[in-house]
Amino acid sequence: MLKMERKNIVTSILLIALITSGIGNIVLIIEMSSLPIVEPPDFIIGTSSGHHTLELVDSWDKASNDVLYQVVETLFSYDLTDLDLPRINLLAHSYWWKNSTILQIQLRKGILFHDGTSFNADAAKWNLDRLQYLINATGTNYGVVAHTQSLWMFPDGETPIMDTITAISDNNITITLNGAYGPFLNTLAYINAGMISPTAHASHATSFIPLTTGDVIGTGPFMYDYFTPNEGVYLSRWEGYWKNLANFKRIKFAIIPDSADRNNAMLDKSVDLLIGIDPSFLPSFESDSSITVKRFTDDTEIPGLTYQYLILNRNNLNETWRKVLSYGINYTYIINEMKNGLVVRANSPISPAFGVGFNDSVKAADYNITKAREIIVSMRLGNLSWTDIQWENIAENSPFLSIEFFHYINPFLNEIYSVFFTWMRSLGIDIVGHAWFPEHPPYWGRDYPAYDCTWLRCDPDYFEPYNMLYQLFHHLSEKNYYQYNDTWLKTKMELALQTTNDDARTHIYKDIQWYLSEKLYPHAFGFHPKVFSVHSANLYGVPYNALERFEAYGIRRA
Repeated sequence: MLKMERKNIVTSILLIALITSGIGNIVLIIEMSSLPIVEPPDFIIGTSSGHHTLELVDSWDKASNDVLYQVVETLFSYDLTDLDLPRINLLAHSYWWKNSTILQIQLRKGILFHDGTSFNADAAKWNLDRLQYLINATGTNYGVVAHTQSLWMFPDGETPIMDTITAISDNNITITLNGAYGPFLNTLAYINAGMISPTAHASHATSFIPLTTGDVIGTGPFMYDYFTPNEGVYLSRWEGYWKNLANFKRIKFAIIPDSADRNNAMLDKSVDLLIGIDPSFLPSFESDSSITVKRFTDDTEIPGLTYQYLILNRNNLNETWRKVLSYGINYTYIINEMKNGLVVRANSPISPAFGVGFNDSVKAADYNITKAREIIVSMRLGNLSWTDIQWENIAENSPFLSIEFFHYINPFLNEIYSVFFTWMRSLGIDIVGHAWFPEHPPYWGRDYPAYDCTWLRCDPDYFEPYNMLYQLFHHLSEKNYYQYNDTWLKTKMELALQTTNDDARTHIYKDIQWYLSEKLYPHAFGFHPKVFSVHSANLYGVPYNALERFEAYGIRRA
């Protein structure tokens, strides 16, 4: 490994110097040679946590991905400088679908891993075969199976997406799928499919890279140096990188778990860039000329990908009642008063951040108490001439509907329950609350239909609308908590899976969004978060993006 060679060169120089001054110092230099060479970092990122895993096939959390994406590259990625985040070829030079199940990829030439091993078709095959083993696509992994297994399986949870990977020549591979899988290229862009050196990691061909004693050897612009728990993660520039070299020689992820301490570190200039921004610090950041605050969503009208919503139980609430509830929620109050304007209204589960996959013509039900009452009256209940007090008396004494609201105890959800209770009483609906502490959760899963509604959030695992739609609405998904099994929706989602053409697939996603928002009403659509970036004002080239993907490569200091 080149990193070890660098350490050995330094050790040799020190050894010669110490020998000339007395042999008794030789013992000291042997002890020093086992320690990492500590060089001050050029660029410090303040973060709440270090990486939780070094195993890219098992990586699912942001802290781990933030580190691994600096070191390991995938076949495909995204242009983080483009607001639409178009997919780009990274280690892949080009690709071609021979048919709906056979993908042919030409790899870039002349790329080296950090240990000097060539990246070629054999290396790509080794990595994808390793992924297959660790997710137990082979059926022969009797040890630990990666948590990300579901991302690499068809909806049945049993059939692997990939069947075989074949090295056709030095720079060409063919991936044969077990069936058409339209989102496959975007799945390959996720860190699980990153490329590591088969030479350096030969001993981990069928096992996880250990967190505390492991290393990760990729082709990325930075090399993984070492990790000091509760202190920091250190990376250094890869001098053999296949593109222009990174601007910083050394970077550090400084681990500062406490939110106030982390944000104060930005104010006292202990860090150059912040991951995990406390919005209450934004005014202080913006009043400091040495700090840049990028209000990405305010500037672009593009929020983050996360989606929060009130799920409505289709077993206990028919479409008409789901529509009533959707019109009965004051979304403006939630956004402006409860979330202090730091979120934007969701019109479907799919955020505008998904670019061409987002249907900007869809408009979800907004707060309209008159409309909600009209729908109730159409069911031969209530009277439009009633006063608010009369509607509330119905809720108190003989409600048209009694709803069980399930939530765990935290300030936001406690308030959601309180205001939801008030809003529903003005429609003659009674709310019965069921609360639990996060440390003592009840059983929760696809087959848990006991409660009528629950406030939840959903995050995409990779950048593809299908991933969100599958999690929430596929009848086999463990996150389809209230068992939506709509025939029209199922047909459209299957069609999306069969469609490998990106443009054609986005039109299917737009149809699905219309159906969810204006026909099915499976959720009261809540909000997506606003995206902010905070960093030193003398940094340029910081990638602002709705993926909230951190990428040190390309950032430079004035």
